[in-house]
Amino acid sequence: DSDDYISNNMILNLVNGIKKKGADACIGGFVKIDGDEREIFTEKYNDIFLNKNILEHTFIKMLGNLPNSHDSIKMSVWGCLFSTNLIKENDIYFKSERVYISEDIVWDSYFYDYAKSVQFINKSGYFYRLNNNSLTTSYKKERFTKSIFLYEKLEERIKKLNKYSDEALLRAQKQLLINVKACVVQENVNNIFNSIKNIKRIVNNSKLRIILNEYPIQKLPFKPKIFAKLVLNRNILILSVISRLSI
Repeated sequence: DSDDYISNNMILNLVNGIKKKGADACIGGFVKIDGDEREIFTEKYNDIFLNKNILEHTFIKMLGNLPNSHDSIKMSVWGCLFSTNLIKENDIYFKSERVYISEDIVWDSYFYDYAKSVQFINKSGYFYRLNNNSLTTSYKKERFTKSIFLYEKLEERIKKLNKYSDEALLRAQKQLLINVKACVVQENVNNIFNSIKNIKRIVNNSKLRIILNEYPIQKLPFKPKIFAKLVLNRNILILSVISRLSI
């Protein structure tokens, strides 16, 4: 991303991680910073080499957290190094960012299906800038539509992989709820009438309603639980107020 940067030794650390045991991929952590480059959050992983159950320990955790857990792995590819041979041999390529709101996780679903080994390193060399004016946080009219489309693609991939599908779907669904909240919150830039109209479209979406009716909302932490219930119960006015409070 144009407003991010990496440390001087990030690539070297990833290369050394690959060299340890010849892994197909090396995954490092990241540092989230604000516009003044002050550290907000650092994510680091333990030094672990995996040569079995790759989907279970990488891709599925990249889908998001379980309802009452926080063990996800960042799905973004910018903190990783990948085997070019594996990519070429299996014809793996990125889908268009214009089609998917998060093309990285779609890529992950293919790459880690083929990967035989993965190395995690206890280094965080990527600096992700949290900027309210950036491309990833600005208002997007089609954000909700693309979020649903992405979920449906992931649901299709999960069922096709037929690996740990129950857990994987729960993780993907929680991430969808996070994306839905972002869609609601971004409505604070619109006037109240347009906000209500757009939020009404969100809460009445048939796919989202099917998911919420089956999802274990009671297992969520307090704030996500309240938000999910508001969406499920179609409390449009309250959600519109929440979008203005950005909570």
